[in-house]
Amino acid sequence: MNLKVNVLILFLLVEFVYSNNESIPVNILLLLPTNDTYKFSLSKVLASLNLAIHDLKHTNYGSKFEINIISDTCDCTGIKAPVNAMENIFGKRNHSKNFQAVFGPMCDYSLAPVARYAPFWNVAVITVGALAQDFRKNKFTEYKTLTNIGATMYWLDKFVTKVFKHFNWKQVIFLFDKDYQEQITNFNCYLTMASLKAALLNSQITVDYKIREKQDRRPVDTILIDYVGNKFSVVLLCGSTDFVSDIMLAANRLGFNNGEYVFINFDLYAQMHSEDRLIRPWNLIQNQTINNSTKHSFESLLTVALNIDDQFEKFKKRLIQHSRIFSNESEVNYFLASFYDAIHIYIKALDQLGNRNLNDIPAVLKNMWNREFDGVTGRVVIDSYGERVGTFALYDMNPNSSIFDLVMSSKIHNNTDIELLYDEKTRPIYWKNFFSGKFPDSPKCGYNNAKCPVKQPLPLWVWLLVSMGIFMLIMLIIGIFFYRRTKFEAELKAMNWLIKWEDVSASLLCDENKKQKKKKVYQEYKNEPETVSLTSVDLNTSNARTVVYKRNWCFIKKINKTKIEITRSLLIEVKKIKDLQNDHITRFIGISLEPNRQYIFNEYCQKGSLQDLLENQQIELEQTFKHHLIHDILKGLLFIHSSDIKCHGNLTSANCVVDSRFTLKITDFGLPMLQWSEIKSENEFYKRQLWKAPELQFHYTSSLFQNIGTPKGDVYSFAIIVQEILYRKGVFYLTDEDKDMNFPHYMDHQNETKKISYYDVYQRVKTGLRPSLENGACSKEIIDLLKKCWVENSQERPDFTIIRDIMRKTIKISGNILDNLLNRMEKYANNLEELVKERTEACENERKRAEELLYRLLPTTVTAQLMKGLEVKAESFSNVTIYFSDICGFTKISAESTPMQVVQLLNGLYTLFDSIIEGFDVYKVETIGDAYMVVSGLPQRHENHAREIARMSLALLENVEYFKIPHLPEKKLELRIGLHTGPCVAGVVGLKMPRYCLFGDTVNTASRMESNGKPLRIHISPQTKLELDKYGSFNLRFRGPVEMKGKGVIETYWLLGENGRLIDKHQNE
Repeated sequence: MNLKVNVLILFLLVEFVYSNNESIPVNILLLLPTNDTYKFSLSKVLASLNLAIHDLKHTNYGSKFEINIISDTCDCTGIKAPVNAMENIFGKRNHSKNFQAVFGPMCDYSLAPVARYAPFWNVAVITVGALAQDFRKNKFTEYKTLTNIGATMYWLDKFVTKVFKHFNWKQVIFLFDKDYQEQITNFNCYLTMASLKAALLNSQITVDYKIREKQDRRPVDTILIDYVGNKFSVVLLCGSTDFVSDIMLAANRLGFNNGEYVFINFDLYAQMHSEDRLIRPWNLIQNQTINNSTKHSFESLLTVALNIDDQFEKFKKRLIQHSRIFSNESEVNYFLASFYDAIHIYIKALDQLGNRNLNDIPAVLKNMWNREFDGVTGRVVIDSYGERVGTFALYDMNPNSSIFDLVMSSKIHNNTDIELLYDEKTRPIYWKNFFSGKFPDSPKCGYNNAKCPVKQPLPLWVWLLVSMGIFMLIMLIIGIFFYRRTKFEAELKAMNWLIKWEDVSASLLCDENKKQKKKKVYQEYKNEPETVSLTSVDLNTSNARTVVYKRNWCFIKKINKTKIEITRSLLIEVKKIKDLQNDHITRFIGISLEPNRQYIFNEYCQKGSLQDLLENQQIELEQTFKHHLIHDILKGLLFIHSSDIKCHGNLTSANCVVDSRFTLKITDFGLPMLQWSEIKSENEFYKRQLWKAPELQFHYTSSLFQNIGTPKGDVYSFAIIVQEILYRKGVFYLTDEDKDMNFPHYMDHQNETKKISYYDVYQRVKTGLRPSLENGACSKEIIDLLKKCWVENSQERPDFTIIRDIMRKTIKISGNILDNLLNRMEKYANNLEELVKERTEACENERKRAEELLYRLLPTTVTAQLMKGLEVKAESFSNVTIYFSDICGFTKISAESTPMQVVQLLNGLYTLFDSIIEGFDVYKVETIGDAYMVVSGLPQRHENHAREIARMSLALLENVEYFKIPHLPEKKLELRIGLHTGPCVAGVVGLKMPRYCLFGDTVNTASRMESNGKPLRIHISPQTKLELDKYGSFNLRFRGPVEMKGKGVIETYWLLGENGRLIDKHQNE
């Protein structure tokens, strides 16, 4: 009775609206990419829809409606589109619209999930995409509310198949670019050819194909010879205009344009690009003079395109006048016109509903499917599958005008099929050099007349012998005159030092141990090698300076130049440094010159730089070890100065590195054209200047400067580094006495320590200031040597051969450096033992806290498997009971409350619920908003799952009566509960933030029981009733048949109480 009253009231309201001439709101969600490279980008389609809405206001059927377009973005993947659609439809965005339809998405991969969920959202999906045949095959099982106003592969397959049957072709080869036409949809050519292949194979036609990948850069001549050759006469093409043009020009060069081959290009949307693209394709060839030979290359080409009506041209002009985003007619395309037709068709279908509900999607689809409409794209015929019956055309070059004419088209037949329209007498297809019968599907003579060999006047071996003799003679002459020059130039041009970025992988040294376990689980799941993509690594951070190239560790240095030209002088510089091999210099690996990836690759030394080693006061350096370091620097500099490099030019303690064997090596030398340093601060700049000789120092003018040095300048830098090693107090160490003498006004009165800036030291260097040399740190001979090395006059400084001789006499290295190193490391390990123990205890406490948190989020058995790194497999349960509940009127309460008050309300309520369910053998699955989901019978199986859920439901319903809303104490919460028993599958979903989820019809039915229940009632299914009857202690009452969405009519029951004790709501029933 109540239902009839509600229907009558709704009818009167509708009549009242119509009688007052009020517009009926229609809300449409538009999902398209914002990238304007797509022909169907969001801004372009919005312009077309705005024109359509403007026109609809002047029609009888469109003036009744107020059309609201709510737009949102989506890409061409299956991730973003369904999420954005769901958030808009369920009001999680900044609007609360009741959407009747979704226009878009266009790309198949983003459209599929949206169309699959649309029946559950009760919205119609209208698109111009959906090219793949899967949408048609699964129309009535997955994509029930999908309507396609654009062309589809199903009708293209029919057209092509009929063309093949007409000419009796039994074999064909496909040549296409896999990634072409991305501005239409992802893998458009791939989807087109894959669908055609299946259709032709079903018609007993042999199909071969060649996919041209992005990395396949072979000449098209090779593709034609290898794949077309002497077997196929019919070649299907799909690709860019450049790809098709290259194929046709190559065919003309190789003789494939001799009348034995026909090439069919699939460019369905050629008309929407430009007139030349369809009827004068040779005009699109770049950097080539258009002549008769070029035009003749296209005589063997046919083009398949959409047969678009003349109304489309009028639509172009109107859209440009109405919208300012288009500059010319070539920017207005078929997709925009199809969306214009789509909204007209949809509004007509809504108008035919009369006074019925606009959300009656089956009725709306019934008014759209199996119908015909006149649109700006021509006659729009929608078949029984909700797809537009596509009409296609075949174009051929007119030999007289050299312009492509329409020679064959398709006509819709009974709305279920198409028939070919081809008048061979009026305008036949021009088969070059072939005039009788139908064109064969295999060549008669083939490439190079392989099937029709010409008799050779001389044996082939004679010609080969003569050619080989001439070739050998020429090579001998060239070798005599240019051998030495050629060898040198070949080494330069080989550029085997050039590194491809795709061969480089990054490994974060500081995080490697920390993330080892996590990476292992991820790699087992993905089955990928243990490398890190460089696109996700910031190479400007210190721990990302180490990369792996061809399984070798490398240290990379950024080249601070915006433009690098590979000149002959640069090649010579690289050859010089690449030929250097010594134990005390780092090995040069190569250079990457790719845009934004310009780096120098050198050998990686595990122990870091000398500067880091000296500043780490936890590492004790004995005198013997210091002497080893000084000798290693000296050996490296002697080798560099005796090579073609001549000098280092940028020698600092940071450019001296230590490898795993504690051998010091010099790096960052050579390549003066690329050695530009970038300093982040002025203070750091002047610190770097302290290593430079006074004659090479300069003022700070820019953060970027070139390193220029001399051999004598390296001697000065060497002396500064030796003083740094001996004292381990930083670069240019000065005693307090020297500070007071040279900087008397610098004093920190708080801690009485002298402080000076690097700039002030830099200023005093030119006046003769040098680092302090105290007796005791080294011998008098070393002090005298260092003073000679940093004298003002560079010509008075000794060279490294003299320094070596003095060092040999002064510093005598004895003993095994490895033994000394082991002794020091043992002492260091003892000092760190206590620190390691404390860190271990802290780590163990953190691990226990993480485990406790994980046990709260997931079942114990699942948590144990995840912690062991095992894969958690989904598990099937034959019988469980599921609980669903929500709060009636929660939307109204939320509207009267602030977001913080809503959070406090739900937190208090769910805290109460959580404390109650602790007393029952149940598992809390999740909470979504005001919805609360609990299950019993899993993950631990038991027979009393229905009893546990029933008792828990009674307890929750009884306690919610006493719950008070903090900010609305006068309001009572009305809990609505639904229970259902049945089988389900449970498992962990995802690797990042994993969730324990339930799947199966039992979950849906339990949700329906809750949504069809009443406030403060427990609504149970017949299956749950049978389980509760086994105990004989529960009070149940028959409710009657209930119509449930997707389930039909179900006889359900109310759970009133247990053992005669009824909950307050039912005391009087």
